[in-house]
Amino acid sequence: MAHLQLLLCIVFLLVKVKGNKNDIAVRLMDGKTPNKGRVEVRYKGTWGTICNEEWDIWDAYVVCHMLNYSKAVTATTASVKGTAHIWLKELDCFGSQESIDQCRYVGWGNTGGCNHSRDAGVVCGNAIHVNVRLVNGKTPNEGRVEVRYNDTWGTICNDGYWDIQDAYVVCHMLNYSKAVTATTASIKGTGPIWLNGLGCLGYEESIDQCRHAGWGNTSGCDHSRDAGVICGNLTSEETAIEVRLVGDQNHTGKVEIKYNGTWGVVCDWSRWWDIRDAHVICRMLGYKAAEHAIRFIEGETPTRMLMYSVACNGREKSIAECYHLGWWSIHSWCSNKDLVGVVCQTNEDPPPVQVRLAGGRSAISGRLEVSYHGQWGTVCNVGWDMKDAEVVCRMLGYPGVQEYNTTNFTHVKGIIWLMFVGCTGREASIADCSHIGWGNTICYHSQDVGVTCKMASSSAPRFIVSGETHGSPYTTAMLVFNSSTTDKERNITKAFQITITKLEVSSLNCYRSSIKVNHSYVTAEILGSSLVGNFTIGDGNYYHGYYNVPLEPGSTYRVFVRTVITAHNGGNNYGEAANATFTTRVKTCIGYFWSKIGQNIFSTAYQNIHTY
Repeated sequence: MAHLQLLLCIVFLLVKVKGNKNDIAVRLMDGKTPNKGRVEVRYKGTWGTICNEEWDIWDAYVVCHMLNYSKAVTATTASVKGTAHIWLKELDCFGSQESIDQCRYVGWGNTGGCNHSRDAGVVCGNAIHVNVRLVNGKTPNEGRVEVRYNDTWGTICNDGYWDIQDAYVVCHMLNYSKAVTATTASIKGTGPIWLNGLGCLGYEESIDQCRHAGWGNTSGCDHSRDAGVICGNLTSEETAIEVRLVGDQNHTGKVEIKYNGTWGVVCDWSRWWDIRDAHVICRMLGYKAAEHAIRFIEGETPTRMLMYSVACNGREKSIAECYHLGWWSIHSWCSNKDLVGVVCQTNEDPPPVQVRLAGGRSAISGRLEVSYHGQWGTVCNVGWDMKDAEVVCRMLGYPGVQEYNTTNFTHVKGIIWLMFVGCTGREASIADCSHIGWGNTICYHSQDVGVTCKMASSSAPRFIVSGETHGSPYTTAMLVFNSSTTDKERNITKAFQITITKLEVSSLNCYRSSIKVNHSYVTAEILGSSLVGNFTIGDGNYYHGYYNVPLEPGSTYRVFVRTVITAHNGGNNYGEAANATFTTRVKTCIGYFWSKIGQNIFSTAYQNIHTY
């Protein structure tokens, strides 16, 4: 017997989350039975505990689901202290996450103030098979809710916790599509009162999977408070709903639903939207399943809110069958900043993750944007540090970081892809860093992170823009490089990159004008060893894969030329850039006076060394 007790003490359950970059796994240690004990988590190959600060039943549910139990019975403090690392504290799960690293927390190892006397523990369990029925209703779809436990029928107490989410679970167990109302039964029951304190999320397959006070633990209840329900099936309008994704890719984007002829969006202010809901949407669109649920999208334009607090079990044929708070019944706190989206699974490999800096004052500084599955989005600054920025700047071809968290950029709307990014600084891509999941964020765009990278040490090339060209005087311009600078740079420079920006100049009066800057494009990349004195912009040829687009007559442009230096890892580092502004000749003029001016309108407005 002593040997058996010792065996039970050292037995632990171990589950690894497949595909997790941090090799996350959980186990229960030093419990009297395999389903209980101190919670330990493996992070980057090392086991540690979880501090019980803010530890609750919803955190326990995630741990128990990871261990293949169907529910958590109790969230506790471990009776036997752990040793070594304390990995997490202030864990904040909703109960539906697939792994604890998808929950909110303050960072791996950031557990100041905790010690092993506060190690979190759990008691897990499996739901038992129970039946439910509706009794004494005017129609078969309504009545007093009764549940059979230990072969005896009894009621559920409406103790103030009984609500529409609990009703949805009961109605789904009875094969109805939805719950219409959670009520108090009009006719009292008899016999035992089996449950009170029921706390379902709406997607559970059985009421025993919901949080409750325990079978028969119903002191303070009487049959005047028996729970009732009205169940129902989808209406013709609900059966006919359509879904679509709004974004750059067919399989990724913001969810919109058409109900009764009007398109609307889904609000997730409560942050319940998860992979189960995404599975239902993707299957409605003809995909096999979802890859990610996107929890935060700020809409580009205001759109009418259709659904709120959606909770699916993932097997529904339509989003209309999932628990929600009613069509067009939206909480006042919902806004166009709290919309949801999905990434559906496809048979094609997604394009590589890309990064860019946008909305800043120069090319080396701005709002960090990440392209995932071909869809651009931002990164939340929560948990962001210098090592994360080092990976981003290296991806962009810069040798280092000047400022890892800048706020000097314009704000945008759309998807926030990442938060709690954890890079070591050595990764080749931000996709290789740890994070809590693509689209699994709780940030607003006011928390978007910006980065300023460090230029390569190479100085900018010197040049002027000449009115003499080797092509059409209306669609080309000549760059004349300083020969001494070119000779000096040629041996250490991989290439010179030439970028063009078209400017829209509007006259305000005789002395002032306004300038609107359009998007830039790379028009040529010239190998350093090939660069001689002059280069013609707009000649229609290809240079190192870039098309040298002909310019438009009578238009104002700004040209940037920067050096491209081979980095130590074989990638590119970009040096400082020189720029100049010029205007192409006007092709047709009215009158001799304007014709004479048109002949001389080509000019260099200014030229300087500009870091960008």
